[in-house]
Amino acid sequence: SAHTIESAITPQTKAIVIVHFAGLISPDIFAIATLCKQRHITLIEDCSHAHGAIAIDSKGKSHKAGSIGDIAVFSFYSTKILTCGEGGMIVCKNKDFAFTCRSLANRGLKPYEEQEQFITLGSNYRLPEFSAIMGLSGLAALESQLAYRQKLSLAYKQYLHTFIKNKTISPQAIPSGFRHSFWRFIIFLHKHSPDNIIKYLKSYHIYADAPYKPLLHKQPLLANHPLVSYVPSTQPTIENHISLPIHMGIKLKDVRFITSKLKEAFNE
Repeated sequence: SAHTIESAITPQTKAIVIVHFAGLISPDIFAIATLCKQRHITLIEDCSHAHGAIAIDSKGKSHKAGSIGDIAVFSFYSTKILTCGEGGMIVCKNKDFAFTCRSLANRGLKPYEEQEQFITLGSNYRLPEFSAIMGLSGLAALESQLAYRQKLSLAYKQYLHTFIKNKTISPQAIPSGFRHSFWRFIIFLHKHSPDNIIKYLKSYHIYADAPYKPLLHKQPLLANHPLVSYVPSTQPTIENHISLPIHMGIKLKDVRFITSKLKEAFNE
């Protein structure tokens, strides 16, 4: 929430990164954006999960993922909704920052110059043209893919309605008017162990998972880092959620089969 973030801000805070987890933009994004403007802090949207996701502000205006913050990053990795096989994209509102990004992506060359002028120490982050062609093809199919994922998500909720109603599980809460991209279909388990459920499903060749374990601040790179000093309570969330299969290869009959085995796991 904006309140939690505000309490963590220090004079050294330069940027805040908001992850649209599983494809859902938090309704707090607008309060966070206002806070960032007030404090002159850069807001970065991590849209890796959220191609085509939409949030609605207090005035009823819709905003696509990547259009709310100062900078946004998209992933085009092979598992993503919109893929180029690998790579990603940065979008921003500042021309100088865009200029710097273009230079860094192309070995530090100054953009738009006929003669080679190396102005910074960059690397090769160029997206190959063949990958870009794949991305453009995926972009043309993005709306239909999002609609299909929405259809699958509604089927999951329909088949799991009883377990949602008795609070065995809960899906992500989607605010009215928001569009979840459903890169992942997440459910939170309130009475069962994720490991046991995943193991049971796997015995039927259903590959659910519990991503992001351990959390970033507990990874070897950062576990003992002196700057990692304040992390709000995220443990309950990471310990009780699983991700059910959702992609263009899943049919409605597959959702029915998956949920039938999930129900068996709940009743074991």
